[in-house]
Amino acid sequence: MARRKNPFEVYQLDHTDFVDCKMLCDHLIKNRKKMQKELNWLKIKVFRFEKNSRFVRYKYRYDDDFSTINASGRGRPPVTNLSELTQCYISRLPIAAAKKMDLLSLCKTGVVPNEHHHFAIIKERR
Repeated sequence: MARRKNPFEVYQLDHTDFVDCKMLCDHLIKNRKKMQKELNWLKIKVFRFEKNSRFVRYKYRYDDDFSTINASGRGRPPVTNLSELTQCYISRLPIAAAKKMDLLSLCKTGVVPNEHHHFAIIKERR
């Protein structure tokens, strides 16, 4: 309910929704070392991979326009669907005991509303 017009759509993600995109680099991006001089990979905030395109779009800042990388193939067949990519995580990532205790204390003190306490109880049993 943050916006009345065009409200945000929120999708709850699970550990199974994240894929390892390293394989895309091997299939898509040619001459990465040459591009390294032109791009600051660590500062890129947004990547856009478009279906059936040899270009990868990127942004350094969220409010910038997209720039383009020519990602012509390396002689391998392209990755055509996400089922070919491997998952990043086999199981849920654990949280530190101190963080868990802190979150549970926020539930007990009422900082976290009661409607969200069932998440803490479910996670605690596992």
